[in-house]
Amino acid sequence: MEVNIKEGIDGSQIFEIAAHNQEENIEPALHFIIRQKRFDRVLAMAPPGIMDSYSSIYPQFKWINTAYLSEWHEGDLKSKDAKPSSYIFFSNDLAKDNLMRILPLKTHVTTLNTDLDALTHNLSFYKSQLRPSTGLMVMVKALAYGAGLVELTHFLTQLPVDYLCVAFTDEGVKLRQSGIELPIIVLNTTVVDIPNLVRYHLDTELYDLHQIKQFIVYCEKNKCQLTGHLMINTGMNRLGIDSNDQQQLQSLLAGQKALEIKACMTHLAASNDPKEEAFTRAQFQMFEQVVKNLFPDPEHQPFQHVLNTGGILRYPDQQKDMVRLGIGLYGLEVNGWLQEKLKVVSSFKTKISQLHEVQKGGTVGYGRAGKITKPSTIAVLPVGYGDGYLRDYGMGKAYVEIQGQKAATVGNICMDMCMIDVTDMNLKVGDEVTLFGDNPSISQLAHWSKSIAYEVLTQVSERVQRVFTKRF
Repeated sequence: MEVNIKEGIDGSQIFEIAAHNQEENIEPALHFIIRQKRFDRVLAMAPPGIMDSYSSIYPQFKWINTAYLSEWHEGDLKSKDAKPSSYIFFSNDLAKDNLMRILPLKTHVTTLNTDLDALTHNLSFYKSQLRPSTGLMVMVKALAYGAGLVELTHFLTQLPVDYLCVAFTDEGVKLRQSGIELPIIVLNTTVVDIPNLVRYHLDTELYDLHQIKQFIVYCEKNKCQLTGHLMINTGMNRLGIDSNDQQQLQSLLAGQKALEIKACMTHLAASNDPKEEAFTRAQFQMFEQVVKNLFPDPEHQPFQHVLNTGGILRYPDQQKDMVRLGIGLYGLEVNGWLQEKLKVVSSFKTKISQLHEVQKGGTVGYGRAGKITKPSTIAVLPVGYGDGYLRDYGMGKAYVEIQGQKAATVGNICMDMCMIDVTDMNLKVGDEVTLFGDNPSISQLAHWSKSIAYEVLTQVSERVQRVFTKRF
């Protein structure tokens, strides 16, 4: 049995319970839904047999007999006050097609699927590498590495984690508006972000003297306070306060009450590269010296976090108060040491739209770029570079997997479609296709596009439907 979570109409949330049969005990799935639901109003749409068995056990749900659903319209499922709801339905229900017509926000058959059991496994693995006293911050920026910001973050809060990290204030606001209460730090902020940072209780990275001056002036004028994490530049040379600005920083912070310095942090430039260990060790030393200079009393130093995913495994002596887990959560071990310890979290899938029989001498796609040298069966897939499946994968440079078989791309990748060679595969329209997952892997697509796994994940566009799966 499994539960699939999707985004629904009007900001709602959909839970699809896929039981093997009508007699299977679905209580574990319902308990999971109670923990994950974001809204007080939960509509459980079920066939009569399930209603009879569970409606009295779970009276907090509004149970709807789907035997009558064919007579309903979309408006019948909305509350009078138009507040978002959580919906539960069952995949083996005869009314499923009608429910799927009116409930999901997106119906694009191309999906990015997140395996919540694999994600839990990966989180547990990294937590097992930490001291009991070390906190864990999870990076959920860029739509949680493409997976889907709100649903994935709500699941993380149940595991649990200690802190969340986003890149921009809008991401933090969205999480707060969805009910997330965990501490959140925003990495890249300016003075225009202050009202939302204050309103939504978001921490901010403090990375520049000019930024800090502006923040102090604004907060003193408007009688508010911000919570900040000082980013010390120790060699990344991206955002961060340079070591030669220490005296000016001390002068700025002395006596002011607009900024509460909650933490100090730095960012490692090459934590996964053994050839750069000396450089990384120098970053640690510089960070520690700057923190000591700024806060000489060790009893009154802010808490510290420096390690990213690569550093968690390579530099366990530098865990400090908290570590920041990013790509490792999503199943990629950047050191190349322990990839077998992690599980694949994300899979990018679609379904065949059409099949063509193309004769020798025919061509496929724009520019007639795909040359057919023998009678071939060509499948059209409803996914293209507009969905995050890049032109780099065209012209046979990449393959997809269908029913355990590899099928190479043919011709150029289009904005919304691509074509693959499925000759002698005995397929039909609607058959599922894996663009990345177990095979081909995210790393394989990164290799084909001369890129990195981070980019492969985060380039999956928002029009692709996100599906989150939990098994029981």
